[in-house]
Formats: sequence, C-alpha cells, structure tokens
Amino acid sequence: MTPHTPVLFVDQGVCRIHLGSTVRELKFPADATPEQMADAINAALQELDPAGREVAIAVPADWCLCASIERDGPSRAIRRMPMLYQLEEHLPLTAEEMVADYIPAERMAFAVALRVSLIQPLVEAIEQLGWVIGLISPTALLAAQSEPFATALHGCDLLAIGNGRQMELMRFTQRTVTEWISLPADPEDAAMAIGLELLSRPGSLRMCCTGVPDAVVERLQTFERLNVQLIVTPSMAESAVQAVQSFADGTASPWIQLRCDALGEADRLRPARRAIRTAMVATMIFILCISAALVWRTLGYQRMAEQFQAKQAEVFREVFQNRIDPDGIDIPSRLASEERRLRLLTGQSTDAPTQPSAMVLLRQVLARISPDTQCQVNELRLGEGKLYVEASAPSHASGAAFAAALSADRTFAIDSPRSEQIGEGKGVAIVVTGSSAQPAETSEVKP
Repeated sequence: MTPHTPVLFVDQGVCRIHLGSTVRELKFPADATPEQMADAINAALQELDPAGREVAIAVPADWCLCASIERDGPSRAIRRMPMLYQLEEHLPLTAEEMVADYIPAERMAFAVALRVSLIQPLVEAIEQLGWVIGLISPTALLAAQSEPFATALHGCDLLAIGNGRQMELMRFTQRTVTEWISLPADPEDAAMAIGLELLSRPGSLRMCCTGVPDAVVERLQTFERLNVQLIVTPSMAESAVQAVQSFADGTASPWIQLRCDALGEADRLRPARRAIRTAMVATMIFILCISAALVWRTLGYQRMAEQFQAKQAEVFREVFQNRIDPDGIDIPSRLASEERRLRLLTGQSTDAPTQPSAMVLLRQVLARISPDTQCQVNELRLGEGKLYVEASAPSHASGAAFAAALSADRTFAIDSPRSEQIGEGKGVAIVVTGSSAQPAETSEVKP
C-alpha cells in the first residue's frame, strides 16, 4: 500500500471512498449486483486516483463477530486453520463460512471473524476490474490503531469510540485488545456494559472516550471505580484512514487482516502481474529477434557456401574438361592432388613422393625369394609400412632360410619368424612379419 491508498468504507447499500481529505459517497439500490457496485466504485476511483491500482476495505462492526480463545501458552505461534475450527465453538458460523484473524495475548487470543458471503462477491468484482485489495479490516480497530489514540491508550483499560448512534467499546490488557463489543450509544446500555466490566475486574479502571454523547459520559462518571477521560480525535473514519497511511509507511501493521483464506488473493502476483507480462512479452520479442537474425545470417552463409561450391565445380569441370562429374567428389582435395601432379610433371615442384609404391615393394620382396626355395607363399600383405607373409615349408630349417632371404633386403626389418608343425609328414606353417621405415600403399596378394 501507498500513503495515498484509497479506503473503501463499505456497508449495506452504501460505500464511502476516502482519499486524503476527499470523500465520495456512493449509494446503491437494494437490487444492485456486486458487478454494478464494482463498476460504480471503479468509476469513482478512476476519477479520484487515476494512477492508483490498490485499495483498502474497512468493514463495519455489524459484519464482525468476536470471541476470545484460550491458548496453551504465550510462546506458541497462532496456527490459523486449527484456531478457525476452534472458533466454531464460540460463533454461530462454520469454518467454511467465515474468515478470521487473531490478536495474540497471554494464554488467549482475541479473534475477529467475518462472514465470507457478505463481502466476497464485491471483492471478486473489484479485483476483476484490475484493482488490488491490500487490506480488509474492521473500521473500529483501524481507528484504534491511528496516531491520535497511541498516547491515550497508554495505561488505558477501556476505550469507547462514538460513531453516530452506535458506540464501540474495547477492553485493553497491556495495550492489547482482548474484547470488543458494539452497543447503542445509550446511557443505560453503556452503564450496563461498564457495570459488568467492573464486576469482572477488581480495582479502578481507566476509560478513554471520544465521540461519545455527553449523556453517556455523564452516566459513566457516576461509577466510583471508573476514571473517565475524554480525548479529542478525528472521526472514526478519518482515524481509520490515518491508520492505513501508517501501514503504507511501514511504521505499523494492522491488528486484524481479513484478506486471508477464502478472501485471500487468488493470484498473489496480481500486483506485479502487469510488469511480469510486459517483461515476458519483451523477452519473447527479444528471443524472436535474435532467432530471426541467426536464421538470416545462417541463410547468408549457406548462400555463400553454395556459391563457392558452384565455383569449385566450375573449376573442376574446366580442369578435367568435363570428363569427371564433380558430384560426390571432394573437389578441394582432388584439385590439390591434380595441382601437385601437374607441378611435378612441369618441373615446378621437386616435392616428389619419397614413399615407393606398393608394386615396387612387392617386386623387391618377390625378388628376394629364390626360385629354388622349397617354401610356398600362401598369403602376402603389404600396407602401412608392414609386411605379412604366410607360407608353408617342408621343415623348420627351410622356413628359417626363407625368412633370412627376406631380411637380406633392407627395405623391411624382419622379425623372428614363427613356425608351427602342420601335421605328421605335412611340413610346417611359417609366418614372417616385418616393418618398413615409411608406410606404403596397401596391397594384398593371394596366389
């Protein structure tokens, strides 16, 4: 809430809007719907406070029910739902029909309840028009919290606030409300209530009165044990407005807040909902802009890549005179290979390959095998600088001689041969492996 939050004083068929010193009274016919009342209130609020979006609601004493509930101990925090069901034992309402708030005191809690059906339709209708309801509280208790009462309540046992033909009587224990009754502003009715209070509390009592008719004050002064003190305060409505302003300043909090449970906010983020939606829309627009920029840039790079590929294909066809279709070929690698070949042929490059081809290596290996050898080559593999030969020989000695013949050439470093007896009278199987200083192209020969 802000210091300029409008306060709606609602009652049966009437609503008074207080904003600072401005007061606007709205009267409604008996058959007016909550939506019609909310529309009239909204129009008046737009006129009085065009930039505002939050209001407070003060309810009359006739709509409230009060009770004192015992607690297990002063240190225990109030648990709302268990206390609400416990309040059913003291009030003619079920827990589902009311909302309640509590003022904790020593070993008891003073509860104020409000029938939900009296105000819920109007609250929902006002919310639908975009207004935030930050507070629902009784007018009398709001007035008692205002600054003019702060000094008077020090050491006060009873407080009487006159409100036309009605009087609000509150009992205080250590500046905490422990009882609140509403009674007619009649001398005898007031005398009966005060007499019962004197019977229940020994010793002298100090009572502060404001706005109470003189006849009532004179009648109360006849009690010997009652010290009546008159205080000057604004009207109850004006005092309630001052209390709401103090809540906005953060200097105080309301004793009773009935904006809870069934009357609580359906959307707790409603005050910031407009800003949240604006931020979400701005974020979505930002993401869409970034995505569109990335897609546009990707398409540009894709067009450039297609243009370069088309130029490469054109150069490829020109080099090979359309003899080779460039589709499916790594054009850059093929062109680079062709360029190296042409440079070698024209003498523009001396970077001739130092690695002999596989055919040359095969020739060197076969040249080392004597025509008179008794070994039969079954498999010969050349690749990645490796030599692998599988052969069969009549004896281990013949196999060793075959391996020695291969190692006579320095092209390969021959490892120790591995031989294995094939069977009785069938000779031996020999495996010869070797490695070259530089890898050669892969070749495999099988006789």
